[in-house]
Amino acid sequence: EGAYKFKEWVNTYLPKLANQVDRILHEEKYLNYHSYKGEILELLKKQSNSIREFKNMEITFQELEKKLHKTNYEIARKSEQAAINAVVPGATYGDVYEASQNAIREAGYPEFVTNSQAMNWTSIGHNIGLDLHELPGISKDNKEILKTNQVICIEPFFYQNGGFPIWTVSNKYGLEDQILITETGYEILSPDEFITRDIWII
Repeated sequence: EGAYKFKEWVNTYLPKLANQVDRILHEEKYLNYHSYKGEILELLKKQSNSIREFKNMEITFQELEKKLHKTNYEIARKSEQAAINAVVPGATYGDVYEASQNAIREAGYPEFVTNSQAMNWTSIGHNIGLDLHELPGISKDNKEILKTNQVICIEPFFYQNGGFPIWTVSNKYGLEDQILITETGYEILSPDEFITRDIWII
């Protein structure tokens, strides 16, 4: 979906590139998106009538890239927030995992969840105690119960445009928060006033 959203943006803002981008989108290597960055910029040069036009098109292309990053980042952010919202004493670690993955499915990428599970990449966090990483982990099949006063780290992930496996994808998106389990739910120990959840694209 993300790839075709990008295609729609190109069709709207860079119609001169529509046919070439359509060709790129039909190749599996599109998942390794940045390998085409140089190629697309060369296309911009060839189809520009002047340096000024090329610069304007290049700026537009960069803005489209930013939109692509934001789209993917927001999916990761919703996945993390869904997992946090599922934290309550008595819930299982598996419940927290499933909430995060449902957010990815609802964003239009159920195959990403399926592929991750097929590779057994189903851990999205862990306990924190005397050590930074402690058992039990927040994973698909963990039936252990969350208990009051435990501290857990929630860190789900999403690959660009739902691409998989990771070595074929240019970017991975994810957030991480430390969560205290309270009697009624949770407290975020790494709130926005400590570190922003907004993505910085420069």
